[in-house]
Amino acid sequence: MDCGPSGTMIAHRTSPVRVAAAVAAAIGMVSAAPTTKAAAVVRQAGCSGSSPPAVRLGYYGSWGANWTCHPTTPALLEAAGDSYTHLAWSFADVGPNLTLVPAATGDEASYATFNTLKATRPGLRTLIAVGGWAFNDDPVKRDRWTRMVATEKTRRAFAASAVEFITQHGFDGVDLDWEYPGAEDRAGRPEDRRNYVALVAEMKIAFNTAVVSGQEPLLTMAVPCGGPYLAAFDLVQLAKHLDWIGAMCYDLAGAWGPAPFTTGSHTNATTIGTAVDAMLASGVPANKIVQGMASYGRAWTLTDPAACASERAPFCKASAAGRAGPCTAEAGALSIYEIDYMLHGGGAGCGGGGGGALAKGTAAGSAWAILDGDQFVSYDTTATAATKIALAQERCMAGTMVWSINMADAKDLYGPAAA
Repeated sequence: MDCGPSGTMIAHRTSPVRVAAAVAAAIGMVSAAPTTKAAAVVRQAGCSGSSPPAVRLGYYGSWGANWTCHPTTPALLEAAGDSYTHLAWSFADVGPNLTLVPAATGDEASYATFNTLKATRPGLRTLIAVGGWAFNDDPVKRDRWTRMVATEKTRRAFAASAVEFITQHGFDGVDLDWEYPGAEDRAGRPEDRRNYVALVAEMKIAFNTAVVSGQEPLLTMAVPCGGPYLAAFDLVQLAKHLDWIGAMCYDLAGAWGPAPFTTGSHTNATTIGTAVDAMLASGVPANKIVQGMASYGRAWTLTDPAACASERAPFCKASAAGRAGPCTAEAGALSIYEIDYMLHGGGAGCGGGGGGALAKGTAAGSAWAILDGDQFVSYDTTATAATKIALAQERCMAGTMVWSINMADAKDLYGPAAA
């Protein structure tokens, strides 16, 4: 593996700040006990829980092509095209005129390359994802969502621009990723809740009369996996106009906020099951939910690695976020590629200590390991990912989505043990 910083964020679409506390407050404290499913399974009439989920959505973080090690090459994109039913190019912007626009100069050429994957894969559909967590961090852009949804005129203009955008660039639909409506700390306003429903209604009308690649365009949305940010999403009304709602069921633990920290499972299966069941109980149809999965791990620097190893448990004391990996270059997160490298003796940084895992195991439906001496990482293997896929199957959900295809081969999550 080559070494070098990427200057980009591994989990660009996620919402790490206060997520752990928010989820704990909203749907119960993360369970320390190993589990493969939530205690109660909510099923709709006619659901047997035996059919495999139909949707396998893979998000493509376009900045991964610029990583100095393990970049997303055309060959890796080709492999993703063979493994997923849907791919979402991330991200486009809500522009200065409150219409759908490319986020950067040169993106149009990348769209063309990305969408050529469909030439030999007639079943593959592609989407353009709009927004992301970092969009609402930008002081110039962060209020564009709330201004765009505020009036009928601006909503209709955005809807029209979305049809024009996907038609021009060869996408099959739009994935809305506003993080987050209604949240004052994210430039949101209380009226965003009703205005977001009005936006998707306008977009659905526009999409009903459009044809892209011989089909009606897809309209989808990403939402939090529980927590207070979810309150501004009128899920039942949104679901009426969306092909699916993608629950971002990752980053349920991490080293954010002030130290000291406690390690945990960032893809805790019990927490995911409880959050999804709450959505189902609220009236969201199971076949309108796509469950999120992570192709990366959350990492911490341990206070006492030996004590953590002897306890062989996923909840240990930590002093800081984990060291940045050589490819993704973000403290507190490691791609599955980087985790695999460290498990087999490589270090977390350029010329790092290495030596493989001091201890490892599974708990809360996820894997954990102590790597590079003092680095605790929570992540998914093919086997633990299978518990999430089974959860989606049991609840007759539309499918699963992965953030992102840049950070693991599809076989790492959808391999033989997860089939």
